[in-house]
Amino acid sequence: MTPFKIVPIVCLAEKEHIVWAQGLGATKEEAKKHWQEMQGCVRYTNDEYIVLSRACPEDMNRHKVEGMMWLSVKRLDGEPVRNWRHLQEIKNHILGREAEAIELFPAESRKADTVNQYHLFGCAEKAFPIGFNK
Repeated sequence: MTPFKIVPIVCLAEKEHIVWAQGLGATKEEAKKHWQEMQGCVRYTNDEYIVLSRACPEDMNRHKVEGMMWLSVKRLDGEPVRNWRHLQEIKNHILGREAEAIELFPAESRKADTVNQYHLFGCAEKAFPIGFNK
């Protein structure tokens, strides 16, 4: 896996994005909100992955955990990501080596499963109250 580079987000114009998102089943309001949120992302790419990083949106951070970040991970070839070491390296590069992140397996009622896209949630300065201590 090659090192990550920050690459500017080349986003569709707002009108084009809304048409695209509506084609995936989003309402016009949902599509517009998604487009606005994309403007706050940092995009990292390498030879295998695209990772979008941003402060965790309010609707994904119900307990308002300060410093919570959201990482969206996709492979360039669209195949599933199931290499734990790659996800660990992505977390280390973006959040830091001593940061912790989790991948949530949600309730069916909250599941979003449209592409092979993976979501990590983590904080650079907070540990989760779960997991191994050593």
